Amino acid sequence: MKKKIVAKSKKNTARKTRGNSKDISLTVRNVNRSALSKEFVKKIVDKTIFFANFRGSARHSVIFLDTREMKVIDRRYKPGLGHVSNVLTFNLSDNPVIADIFICVPQAGKEAGMYGLDSRSYISFLIIHGILHSIGFAHEHSAAKRRKMETFEEKILFSLFSNK
Repeated sequence: MKKKIVAKSKKNTARKTRGNSKDISLTVRNVNRSALSKEFVKKIVDKTIFFANFRGSARHSVIFLDTREMKVIDRRYKPGLGHVSNVLTFNLSDNPVIADIFICVPQAGKEAGMYGLDSRSYISFLIIHGILHSIGFAHEHSAAKRRKMETFEEKILFSLFSNK
């Protein structure tokens, strides 16, 4: 199932960053569907890892999908959901962290409009959200954990889009 989606990928890039005893690898697929460049996706991932003070090794794949592709994943992994997900994160391993982050670009665009945001900012938020989930952040279990995750998301977004 997943292989079919990945096989449709036309653009692919892998990057590696070393520092602070961490080994971070990133693959971006179908970037042509998003409003973000591969370089900007890497910047988002690097800032998220930095702000979260993550010290381990990680391999992330960020895959941009259309609505049809996300519906296939939703039906398989979130049956009965009733709507198209904006982002889904699948952790394949915890040590090192290996995660696939699927983003539905059309759904993200709709939601961005509902929140009065541009697509670039909202897709950036979804990537940050997915990366934080992959390295252990959760918002489902308590209000305190939700606030902690939201605080990180806001700081990272501010650092990406402020003129400083």
